[in-house]
Amino acid sequence: MATRRRYVAVEALCEGVLPRREEVFEALRQSFAKLFGIAALSRANLRLVPIRRWPYEDVFIVSCAHNYVDQVRASIAFVERVGNARCVLRAVRVSGTIEALRKRLIEAQARFEPGMRAPSQSDR
Repeated sequence: MATRRRYVAVEALCEGVLPRREEVFEALRQSFAKLFGIAALSRANLRLVPIRRWPYEDVFIVSCAHNYVDQVRASIAFVERVGNARCVLRAVRVSGTIEALRKRLIEAQARFEPGMRAPSQSDR
């Protein structure tokens, strides 16, 4: 049986230059392992989701097993540094599909930036 997955949009707020997504993801994995152990990290099956034409440079998507969403959110809150930069991570949204997550992020951004248009089908 296939593992049910959830997709978590994570925003990285860092001092200075924004680190690469891979560096931020590794800091998240280390935080998870520190809080819950390596066995739980393995069961959570954390993955960095590569997405082409992603308009948010400070937001990335992490996938995990559906029953580890709360642990992933806790791990996100405990990240303080990525490399040499001080960073704060924030779980923006959680969804069962990448497409629904993308739509929710666009809707949320449109509420905060009224002049912004939603991307058309050709932009995706």
